[in-house]
Amino acid sequence: MIPFFFTRLNHLNFQFAGEYRRDCNDMHNGVLWARVSNLSKVIIATVKLPPVRKLSYLPMPFFDPNMREVLKVPFVFPRASGQGDLKAAGIVASWFGKLADFRGTSFPVSTAFPAIGNAVEIGENIPLDRNGTLPSGPTLFEIANPNDRNGTVLVVTGQNHKEVEIAARVLAFSSDTLGDVPFKVVSDITLAPRKPYDAPAFVPTDRPVKFGELMSAMDLQQQGGAPLGINVPFRIPPDLYRWKQHGFPLKIQARTPVAAAFEHEGAHLDVLVNNAYVQSFPLFSDVFWKKVEGHLPGHQNGLMTFDAALPPWLLFGGRNQLDLSFNVLPIDRGACRRTSDDFIAEVDSTSTFDFRKSYHYATLPDLSYFAGSAFPFSRMADYSQTAVVLPAQPDQGVSTAFLNLMGFLGGATQYPVVGIDVVSSSDLGGLSSSKDIIVLSTLDQLGAAKSLLSRSAYEINGQTIRLGQKTLLDGLWYLFQDRDNAGQHNNVESVLNAPIVNASLLIGGESPYTNHRSVIALLADRSDLLPQMVASLLDRQKLPAVQGDLVIKNGDVFTNYRNTRRYTVGSLPLWIRLEVMLEEHVVLVILASLFGAGLLAVGTARWLRAYAQRRLKRKLPGEDDPIDT
Repeated sequence: MIPFFFTRLNHLNFQFAGEYRRDCNDMHNGVLWARVSNLSKVIIATVKLPPVRKLSYLPMPFFDPNMREVLKVPFVFPRASGQGDLKAAGIVASWFGKLADFRGTSFPVSTAFPAIGNAVEIGENIPLDRNGTLPSGPTLFEIANPNDRNGTVLVVTGQNHKEVEIAARVLAFSSDTLGDVPFKVVSDITLAPRKPYDAPAFVPTDRPVKFGELMSAMDLQQQGGAPLGINVPFRIPPDLYRWKQHGFPLKIQARTPVAAAFEHEGAHLDVLVNNAYVQSFPLFSDVFWKKVEGHLPGHQNGLMTFDAALPPWLLFGGRNQLDLSFNVLPIDRGACRRTSDDFIAEVDSTSTFDFRKSYHYATLPDLSYFAGSAFPFSRMADYSQTAVVLPAQPDQGVSTAFLNLMGFLGGATQYPVVGIDVVSSSDLGGLSSSKDIIVLSTLDQLGAAKSLLSRSAYEINGQTIRLGQKTLLDGLWYLFQDRDNAGQHNNVESVLNAPIVNASLLIGGESPYTNHRSVIALLADRSDLLPQMVASLLDRQKLPAVQGDLVIKNGDVFTNYRNTRRYTVGSLPLWIRLEVMLEEHVVLVILASLFGAGLLAVGTARWLRAYAQRRLKRKLPGEDDPIDT
């Protein structure tokens, strides 16, 4: 193979041609087949060219969109600065998380450069050259890895923590405007304030959204044999509430193959959401008005419109996929006359989702919301209503877990975490009471942050997690909370006192400062276990185990619990809130109805008795006159 045929993304294609008879050879007959062995090899001899280090190439060489394995970018902090540079590093990590959302990220932290490969170095007053020249402002530049001449180190620095953060913010939002240079002093950028639920990752809920806004027209067209599927991925906030569970409108416009070459009978389009069947539509119709519609001015030939609805109970908070499966077969014309079974299916880019007429309302704590889409923190794309509480001197394990978490948050909203606050667990005075809180710590460094879990059902005492009944009402609540909304048991226990040994925890609860605000705590007895818990949020096979208000990860085993009193976020109209309240408290409604019926019966009986007594005491005209015999 000639080298200039190669690009960054390459495909090796094999085409088989064969025959089994001379007079009539059906290329689709099962007699003809071929197999390429999995032992086949492609041997390529290459020589690495010296790397060209220019900021205009970013995010290369750190991120290659054609790769599929987990993105691993080491972060280097030249000096132990506590939490000083972690926010800037978190912004850069969330930028990588946004880019590599489809494959996951890992950001191991160290104070030394890796032996091989690329890295990001972040800190204040990092020398610009061998002469020790210090930065004069927010600065970005690339140098060779001292341990690997083919590796590149991206340096994010400045004269102080504020300038380092400015350099990180410019990198995350303006990497394509840095210029064809290896070094640049940058100026701060102004970002418009974000609004709730306007994250680029989420489908807007205030207007119909075209498929063409979510993927290219080329991806909405496929060619091949039946059944032929077109997949439309989309994300929604997990707190969408629809009255009476009515479906969300879906308008599909599709084009089908040439009608003369394919069977009309049985040809249909199947609509599925997250691999669950929703509805089917016939692709060919002999209805009179359909034929007339095809001849109207402005009508596109072959374009058919289908109106469907997406059931809310089939949608997940976060990632979803709409599958459109075209089932069409070619007309069998007999021996030697068979037509090709390949056809082109196309979904028009003007097809729309419509999530209007829905409300934002959710019942928490529910860790599945956090694992699926970082909710409720992802309400704001920049996480400007979120604070992360870290130990005063986070070690490498905690720092790695923090950066991995920032990558997860950036991927959830497709927006860097420029608005997040980083607070020390030794000084909660800087923690705003109006924010949602994430606690990330080892048990021995938790300190005053233990108080942030005061409105959850769990207490951390040293190396032990404890659950106890606080009041009689709590005990009664536990009795009626053995199932969640899906009817699944949640390991509700009235007493729990368990040691935490080689395990990590994920705890959810309501903020002790403000109602309807949330606290999520990621804890472990060892700091090296914290990155493993964060990695579980990126593992789709492990996500189903992350639910309830407590998840204990012991090795590869997950155990979930649900014990904490529920609270709500969002709002509903009064008439819907009344309906929700009645649905959630059916037993109380029945008891209230019986009590009301009893009061009505007692009141009615007393009224009738009093009426009878008054009637007996009443003297009628002529009542005392003698009877005329």
